[in-house]
Amino acid sequence: QRSYLQARHAGMLFAVVVNVGLPALMLGTISREPLHAELALLPLFAAAMVAGGLLLSWAVGRMLHLRRGSHGAFIACAASLNVGFEYPFVLAGLGSAAFAQLAIFDVGNAVMHMTVLYMAAAAMGGHRADLQAALLRTIRFPPLWGLTAALLINVLRIPVPELLLDGLQRIGQALMLAVVFALGILLERRHLLSKPVLSIVGLRLSMGIVGG
Repeated sequence: QRSYLQARHAGMLFAVVVNVGLPALMLGTISREPLHAELALLPLFAAAMVAGGLLLSWAVGRMLHLRRGSHGAFIACAASLNVGFEYPFVLAGLGSAAFAQLAIFDVGNAVMHMTVLYMAAAAMGGHRADLQAALLRTIRFPPLWGLTAALLINVLRIPVPELLLDGLQRIGQALMLAVVFALGILLERRHLLSKPVLSIVGLRLSMGIVGG
């Protein structure tokens, strides 16, 4: 059966979520949530988990005798903490405090993903890893700007109309749901029970249990 939705459509949905939905949700939520200094440790925990996942996935990939390019993709998939799709559900189910913690935690994951994981995957795929370009992409990452703006509004008590923040929060929540549809587009059933996929699931579950 022919599908009219392809990987490029999933990429378009992810782009909307990353560039618009997530920054809007951060501005509308974190700017009004009481914060404490201990939250600054969360990005460090995320970075440590990604680093541990990178080492473990590299070792498991070697055990599976994956080809170099596949090994790089395996590392990127296993070590990256894809928590973006959780944002709307965490906010709806656990409230704005849990959402703020998750967003701040994800900073460490995002920075590691765009620098260390990118360079590892590029090297494994036989491509030249450009550290300067990776750092520039990290600096320009819209959710980091959204989080920074939200923290500044919160800490400096910058007056922003509640109506505007409510609107941003609703827009962000609605757009974030597009992540679920994008993941569905990318899902390929023929790979679900393959050894690399099952290994990645096992690694991610193990890291989640340890990290929890």
